[in-house]
Amino acid sequence: MLGVGHHMDALGSQNSAARRGVPVSFDGLFQCMKGNLYGVVGDVWDMTMRLPRATWGADRTVPAPLQEAIKQSLKRDVYGMMDSWDVYNYTKQAARTARLALIAEELNEPEPQKKALDNLYTSMIPWLTGSKPDNSLVYDTVWGGIVTSAGLTNPTSDFGNGWYNDHHFQYGYLIYAAAVLIKYDYKNFNSEYGDKIRQIAADYANPHPASTSDPTSGLSDNFATTAASGSDPMFPVARHKDFWDFHSWASGLFVMDDSKSQESSSEAVNAYYSVALLGKALGDRNIEGWGRLLWGMEMEAAQRYWHMPSWSHVYNEDFKQHKMVGIVSSTKASYFTWFGDLPEYIHCVNMMPFTPATNLLFPKAYVKQQYEVLSKSLTRANPPILEAWKSLVYMALAILNPTEAFEKVQQVDELDNGLSLTNALWFAATQPGGDKIPAPKDKLNAASWQCQGAPLCSIDFHGAPWSCCSIPGGCCTQNPIPCCHGIASATNPFQKPTPQPTPNPTVGATPPPVPPVPGAAGTAPAAPAAPAAPATPPPPPPPPP
Repeated sequence: MLGVGHHMDALGSQNSAARRGVPVSFDGLFQCMKGNLYGVVGDVWDMTMRLPRATWGADRTVPAPLQEAIKQSLKRDVYGMMDSWDVYNYTKQAARTARLALIAEELNEPEPQKKALDNLYTSMIPWLTGSKPDNSLVYDTVWGGIVTSAGLTNPTSDFGNGWYNDHHFQYGYLIYAAAVLIKYDYKNFNSEYGDKIRQIAADYANPHPASTSDPTSGLSDNFATTAASGSDPMFPVARHKDFWDFHSWASGLFVMDDSKSQESSSEAVNAYYSVALLGKALGDRNIEGWGRLLWGMEMEAAQRYWHMPSWSHVYNEDFKQHKMVGIVSSTKASYFTWFGDLPEYIHCVNMMPFTPATNLLFPKAYVKQQYEVLSKSLTRANPPILEAWKSLVYMALAILNPTEAFEKVQQVDELDNGLSLTNALWFAATQPGGDKIPAPKDKLNAASWQCQGAPLCSIDFHGAPWSCCSIPGGCCTQNPIPCCHGIASATNPFQKPTPQPTPNPTVGATPPPVPPVPGAAGTAPAAPAAPAAPATPPPPPPPPP
């Protein structure tokens, strides 16, 4: 069989006949989209890799001089939770709130932590119980998975969730948030809803029935030894994961011009990191170990096939100057996203969310090269960068210059809806060099706390602000932080927008069908877009032999 670079590293030096899977070099004679191909002799490949370890926090704590400023932000941000009718934007917000609960514990702030956990619990229960009136999670008996009710009736709803687009992105955020609720067992969450959470995790990260691991790596002998953590026959094994490529494909059942594809490599990494955290919260080493394996593979592939530092040898020099691939397809790598080709879209959709796992995915040496490309977005005149994207650019800056990022992110008018100011400040403060950030002289007065006369306006799918209320009557009054309700309507100027059956593409989504993708590496221009998928999924194909 043939292998590529990540296989060769995992196979290691194979001079011993006791090891199975011996690489044979072809001296670059054969190549594919992922670089040089190598022959591997043997019917079994023994591959070894160092797996990441899941932690709730960073290696460094928040320096004492910065704690008061972050506490100020925390006490405001815990009131910023808002629901969303679509599963992707809701789960992003849920994960954002889960981060607040963890940061509150680190800063010894029990009241904000309780508020964050309560917001999380209250907003999640309707999704888990089928009591959400406009959308709910249901089990699809045709393809064997958990989908949204909206997705079953409209293939483009929830960014193709009903046709299995992006499940690991969407449910990865949900599993992260649920893992935090289980960690604290808030309101007996695990005993009441733990089984449902395990099923959602199994939808995209179901173990193989015979999965085993090397005990020396810190994992259990057998992932399938208990009913709680064994393979669930209701779901396929690791739905999105390609075990040859090491990374996932996000594109579900839709027919794509360039076959399977994935855009947001970082959200895929987050999906499996979240499974590892779920296992950690449950005290189940089988689930934690399986999550670590999927996470480690995804991260290895992301750093090889999405990140393009100067030392990479996968892509040609002309393409490599972009430093980040937008979409990796089976037959093409593109400097593009489903929603546009601006550099901040391409880079930041492959960096979010920002968690304690981010520094493992983004070593400083690579970010230093990447930021030379990304930072040009900040000074671009036409079109100017949107504020929400700017907030994500400053998160990249935090890895290189935490002092500058700590100051600049406070000046951003709107943040990405998966990012809180608290987490942004925490991220900068816990970077190497965060202890050099000077303590703010005055109380924080962040720009994102103001919006056309009303504080803390919510943002829409693209990071742009909703139409903000300019008079007090349009603002919420039940909490200390008034917020805007959404786009105004003729009958109610402060009414939330009515859910649309076909939402626009958004950060991290993989909407069908495939548009022409310019800027691909080493390929001809994309074929015309495929016709829209039918409204009802086709019958399942015959099962594989």
